[in-house]
Amino acid sequence: MERIFIPTVNRPKQQITYEHLPPHLQKRVTLVVQEWEQNNYNYDCDYLVLPSEINLGDRLCLAKTRAHIYRTARNEKYAVLDDDIVFKRRNSKRFTGNSNMATSSRQATDDDLTEMFELFSQWLDEKNVTLCGASQVQNIPATQAYRNNASLSSAIWVNGSDFSDVLDDLPLTEVKYGEDTLFFLSLLTRGFGNRVSQEFCFENKSLGKDLQQSLWDSATHDEVWRDHQRIQELLPDFFKVLLDAEGNRVPGGFRNYGKVRTYWSKAFKQSQVPLKAATNKFGSVKKTVQSNPVEVSKMTFNLSDFSIPGDNQVTISSKLEAELKSHFHTDRRNRFRLYVLSSGIRRKYLDENAQKYTDEFLKWYDKAGMKKLFGSIANFTKYASAGDVISYVASETSDPEKYLNQLPVSVGALYEISMILKASEETFKLCLQFTASRKTIDEPKFDWKTKKPALIGPRVTEQTVRTWRQKWENPPPPKAKRTDKRTLPLLTIYCSGELLDFDRKTGDKIGCLDLEQVEQFLQLVSAHFGEGNSAQFRFESKMDDLTKMYFKRKEYYDVTRNAVKGRKDTSGRYV
Repeated sequence: MERIFIPTVNRPKQQITYEHLPPHLQKRVTLVVQEWEQNNYNYDCDYLVLPSEINLGDRLCLAKTRAHIYRTARNEKYAVLDDDIVFKRRNSKRFTGNSNMATSSRQATDDDLTEMFELFSQWLDEKNVTLCGASQVQNIPATQAYRNNASLSSAIWVNGSDFSDVLDDLPLTEVKYGEDTLFFLSLLTRGFGNRVSQEFCFENKSLGKDLQQSLWDSATHDEVWRDHQRIQELLPDFFKVLLDAEGNRVPGGFRNYGKVRTYWSKAFKQSQVPLKAATNKFGSVKKTVQSNPVEVSKMTFNLSDFSIPGDNQVTISSKLEAELKSHFHTDRRNRFRLYVLSSGIRRKYLDENAQKYTDEFLKWYDKAGMKKLFGSIANFTKYASAGDVISYVASETSDPEKYLNQLPVSVGALYEISMILKASEETFKLCLQFTASRKTIDEPKFDWKTKKPALIGPRVTEQTVRTWRQKWENPPPPKAKRTDKRTLPLLTIYCSGELLDFDRKTGDKIGCLDLEQVEQFLQLVSAHFGEGNSAQFRFESKMDDLTKMYFKRKEYYDVTRNAVKGRKDTSGRYV
């Protein structure tokens, strides 16, 4: 176990977890503290000081703190422990029949804790264990020494390298209450299992009345309910808010904010289903694949092409390397041709004066079944816009071959890049070389800041480009200093929740509000703030958070993602 992170706030003299660890484990501790109080702590250990924007004034402070830890240690084996924990050990008689103490349980000794840390570290090296930890003392233990894919909280051991490649896709900062549950379930649904010790358990001292609790002291039932509903929205099959006959929350649950039902094991089991279904469908295991083509939407597949190849075909060799590269190259070329073809179609059938497609095109689009291929007309336009980028790079750049290979292949990312090109060819070419930023829209070019790598790259995502465009077209105001007196709240503006509405069947955007409208409205609002009133007023934008929520929801309802959803390949875990 490389590091033990203990996030804490407002407890410079009450580090219960740290003080109950043996000295050799205390040496591995990193206290995670907020910038404003870092000088209040004098423990002999390492410190991770959070960015200034992560503080108690942020509703998602705890979620962002844990997300910062996960990213800091993304390739390590580490533990994340609440700062108010006392570990205990249950009598092994319940699990083995042989008693090892006079009572049913006891507070863990230094030797017990050393054994527990060593055991958990070994578990993390096993194939299907990405997270592990101790159970809660108040829960009735099983009769086995551990449970797989069960409830975790407050004290977790993590193999960060297992899910490093999907970490940035996980919903780490969606909610304030239950953010750890959402994180753990998200990993389980992706096939990253956990293990919970029944012999080792813990007690949260903050559940008593003698210890200040910054997170829960200000909680309201409505706020907790809203976050629980959000988790249920994202993972409806695995998280349920329990309601009575009148629609009210069933009393009880953690800190008595209402009961929920969480299906930990089911989440992991479902992550295994696509792999089995694919095997059965194509018959590669039973060798029942037939060579007869099957017609699907006027396209034919020879099923023998999709049986898992034998050992000789997948032996590492120059031939295998060439085949893989050929598939990727062919995929890129075919996508780019599709985008360019779409661009040509739009140019021919778009009435530029009315900014509408001709009736001839619309009738053909419907009759020819193009909606099954592209989706809505708006989505077709994104394909065409992606083609505009391909065409420009191929004809208007100094090294077309180089920059075509630098482009991403996803239609979403290319569409966002096309918005950069449409706004300014000069800015587009700059983004092929650097990631640029500016403080104001009218800031002189020689004051722009540029850094490597380039914004436009083969792995850049739609969300990354969209977020950059927002900040480029509407630079955020400078961060408020601690001495800033502009602290009195004046106005709160809410946008419709329909911003996050997408059609469950097609993935198309629905509802009265889209992200582009929010960006335009924000520009109108920000136009009223400038040098003339900067001493009196400031405003804070939540555009980054809305953008993240928007793209997470969009991905969730992406029909192609859901059609082929399966376990992420993490081959390193099986070596």
